[in-house]
Amino acid sequence: MPRPAPPLLRAASWLRLSASRPPLYVYQSCRLTPRGNLRLLAASTSAAPVEQPAKKPIAELPYDPRTPLTIDHRNRLSTFFAPTGGISVADKNEDVHALLVRAGYIRQAYSGIFHLLPLGLRVQDKIEKLIDKHMRAVGASKLALSTISSEALWKQSGRLEKGGQELIRFKDRKNSKFLLSPTHEEEITSLVASLVTSYRQLPLRLYQITRKYRDERRPRAGLLRCREFMMKDLYTFDVDEQTAIATYNSICRQYRSLFQELKIPFIVAEADSGTMGGTISHEYHYPSPTGEDVVISCTSCGYAANEICAKSAPPKPTSKYDPEVAVFHGITKDRKTLINVFYPKLREPAIDTKKPRIQDADKHADPLPHEGSIHFNEVNPHRIKELIHDYDPSVNSPLELFRQHFTEFDPTASHINPPDLDHPPKKHSSIINIYDYRLSFFPDLKTSFANHSQLSAQFFASKDIPTTTIDPSSKPDVPPLNMLKIVEGDLCPRCSNGSLTLTTAIELGHTFHLSTRYSAPLNARASSCSEEDQGKMMLMSMGCHGVGVSRMIAAIAEGYRDSKGLMWPRVIAPFEVCIVGTKGEGMEDVYDIITSEEPDSDRDEPEPGSGVREVRKLDVILDDRGKTLVWKMNDADLIGYPVVLVLGRVWNTERKVEVQCRSKGLYGKGKSLIVEVGELRKVVNELLNDL
Repeated sequence: MPRPAPPLLRAASWLRLSASRPPLYVYQSCRLTPRGNLRLLAASTSAAPVEQPAKKPIAELPYDPRTPLTIDHRNRLSTFFAPTGGISVADKNEDVHALLVRAGYIRQAYSGIFHLLPLGLRVQDKIEKLIDKHMRAVGASKLALSTISSEALWKQSGRLEKGGQELIRFKDRKNSKFLLSPTHEEEITSLVASLVTSYRQLPLRLYQITRKYRDERRPRAGLLRCREFMMKDLYTFDVDEQTAIATYNSICRQYRSLFQELKIPFIVAEADSGTMGGTISHEYHYPSPTGEDVVISCTSCGYAANEICAKSAPPKPTSKYDPEVAVFHGITKDRKTLINVFYPKLREPAIDTKKPRIQDADKHADPLPHEGSIHFNEVNPHRIKELIHDYDPSVNSPLELFRQHFTEFDPTASHINPPDLDHPPKKHSSIINIYDYRLSFFPDLKTSFANHSQLSAQFFASKDIPTTTIDPSSKPDVPPLNMLKIVEGDLCPRCSNGSLTLTTAIELGHTFHLSTRYSAPLNARASSCSEEDQGKMMLMSMGCHGVGVSRMIAAIAEGYRDSKGLMWPRVIAPFEVCIVGTKGEGMEDVYDIITSEEPDSDRDEPEPGSGVREVRKLDVILDDRGKTLVWKMNDADLIGYPVVLVLGRVWNTERKVEVQCRSKGLYGKGKSLIVEVGELRKVVNELLNDL
């Protein structure tokens, strides 16, 4: 069977010269005949030339004029893969993930894993370029660490077991244990420890933008919570703690500059370091009604913190709270300790028992609760975790688990002498009672409550269960124990006249001052620069600063959209300007005018010492596809170009361009700008400078 010829490429094809000889292919030059066929003009081959009949073309190939491919210096949608429409259907309740799919930015490959299409990749590339700019401003060098990390290295740092089931682990053919890195603290510390030995090599700032992996139990919200994601990680190494704190503060200032250049709202919140470790931590949140995080901030001062570490000032003693007491049950991870938290059931007195009672979960589902409704208090699980580190907040039925794993206390087991090391006594079950300080507002209220609440009295009958009480309300030198979630209107812990507000948000960045959390176990040391410790090898003080690149795409898309589609900020838009019109009606001329390399109107004067004038070339794309003008306009709205130039009716009659900018309200009949071609570049630049 003859070998099939390769596909046609740039008006050149591969032809079989002779059926009687083995397959031989040549590269040929062609031209288009009046009948729409490709005619061979010249051919070359390494084999001996084959005689051809005179006055007869070597071959003619069919050519389809319906799909011409125009390739020149212009960006054209006819040569750019933008599969808008896709598998998602427009809906009034469409979430941002479905919108990104419909607009041709992403496609899902597997659960929690996504392909970036050309439009999405351009957005991501622009975010990365912006990050590169701000990393250069702090003197950071870019590198690329391996995605694969060793389990042995993670075990050395103490994070292997803490990673739990979210780590994607595997073995090679030699049974060596590896994992796909969700973060690179171990790898970068090990690398620097092998290369840096002197304080003269510090400070050192290294960053990368790379793929990370986390085996999410339940991937959701598209790019916001997925198994594979892009992140920027900056790692800093300093000679001592004081210098590292100064570095941390300078990076925080640069993060603010980064988000300010994006022109998006953001909140800097105090945060918990979690499994990353360290002593100082801040999160950078993008306010969004669909966010998974809650940021608590003051209306008066600059206090802001995430809900895990946020505090509120203790309210003054009052009889506002209903004296009815509720109990929250929890259990430890070993199922041996039952945790009871006692607190006022309601936020206000139940004067009218007919009022509907609303749990906080229902309130969030219905943003307009019934007037005069009564709200229940809720226990803050993070406060329990602070008191009892072994507390398991994932359990839904702690009472039943406590019953199933109950081990009765044996008072003689602890007095065995000598102890039996081969058969140590089993850990017995116990109870911890925690009392919210608001209960002290009611002096007549009994402070003893049933340990078991819903557990049957029969189960606890004649059982000796050791019980511990946590109630610091009687100790004036101990801070009050606030076990309830913070709600709107609680008092600020930092100022005397502020109240707290709650904002749902999406976390875009996180900074950590790690100190010696990783340099100590991985032995990253450098010679000291101080006279007292001259020549002594000291632990480097580290910092880690991350930005979620891929989740930033989804977060910004969520905030910059309307009923027609996306509305990207200029700095990360796939293209700044899109020209739509009927093919052959001067679109190329308009493209060339606004992309001409003329000095930006805002920067006509040369910069000091540069000797040249600043040139600003717009990022423009031409929609030359064989679609109707209305279809192209709707598609441009869906994709979300900051500025759209329409060559429609007014262009055909007056040779003027309609300029649309939905972010500025310049859209629709009577609202769009009608601009002369000579003023077009200036008007477009003025609009883009504000976006």
